[in-house]
Amino acid sequence: MKRIAALLLAVMLLLTACAKTPDPTEPSTEATTAPTETTTEATTQPTETTQAPEAQYHNPLTGEPLEEPIMERPYAVVMNNIYDAQPMHGVGQADIFYEYMVDGLSGGITRCLALFTDVGQVEKIGSIRSARTYNISLARSYQALFAHAGGSTMADSLLKSGVVNDLDAGKASSNIFYRDQDRLNSGYALEHTMFTSGEKLMAYAQQLGYHAALPQPYDVGLTFDDDAELKGDRAYEITVRFRSSNGKGSIFTYDAQKGTYTMVQEFYGQHQRDFIDANTDEQVEFRNVMVLHATSTLDSDGYHIYTQLTGEGTGYFARDGKLVSIRWERETEDDPFSYYLEDGTPVALGVGSTYIGIVPPDSPFQYQ
Repeated sequence: MKRIAALLLAVMLLLTACAKTPDPTEPSTEATTAPTETTTEATTQPTETTQAPEAQYHNPLTGEPLEEPIMERPYAVVMNNIYDAQPMHGVGQADIFYEYMVDGLSGGITRCLALFTDVGQVEKIGSIRSARTYNISLARSYQALFAHAGGSTMADSLLKSGVVNDLDAGKASSNIFYRDQDRLNSGYALEHTMFTSGEKLMAYAQQLGYHAALPQPYDVGLTFDDDAELKGDRAYEITVRFRSSNGKGSIFTYDAQKGTYTMVQEFYGQHQRDFIDANTDEQVEFRNVMVLHATSTLDSDGYHIYTQLTGEGTGYFARDGKLVSIRWERETEDDPFSYYLEDGTPVALGVGSTYIGIVPPDSPFQYQ
């Protein structure tokens, strides 16, 4: 019994010694876990964010990105804008859209000039009306091919001197400019029924030997920057009046979600209607709204007017629901307009189309 007890005691002592003394040849659990975590962290790579490359080319009249530069001059089309001539066709595709007084100083009637850098895409344009000296001047500032239907005596004299490439409906064949039969059947007056298309205008220019192509990319020096903050007054609704409170009015309402101004026209101080492009039946929107002050006087015939569009003047500019005072400059009839903030900084247009209203300095103007 003593021998068995001694043997059991020896076994117990051996087991106790094994429990307290770890085997140096076997690494502990802690020693194997730590390197595993370190290895995981070392192999994790930071995620890199790549940005799309900035477009190399832009539309010089809208700032919109392009795959290729514009190598041709734009087309400028004189368009009718009295109440009985509505709606217009093609205005929603205009890059820049001018509105100005015509015939007399009351401001009751306006006419428009639409500028297109990609006129070939415009299916129907009109109705087209006659030239005046000041819409010829506007076309010259863009080196544009000038489309119209006849003109005043002074405008005709100016056109004969060759100051612009003249696309006159009165001298073209009927397959270039045409009367809209649906309008005639609906009772529209004859002067509100003249139309064309972008492709027809391009064909007419080719027939006359005009060269729209340029040796270098087209540019008129406008500045575009969607990121530039316009620090001005709140302008969610703008009313442009031509001469008097009872004259023609153009009312712009800002859509903050789209960042654009929609336009409503007011005729004779009472009739309002949305400014619609009949090609799409959609209300026309503008990214920028600009108002230029310019002095108008009666021509020698006592009826047609002359508007001074060289030199310098004041005005207003609105985008992103804000409005500021600006100054415009233009040295000669063949020079483009330059626009500056009050501190002399060039006006930064938002990317998109622009409305420009030319009004007498004393015309009523409201915004809120």
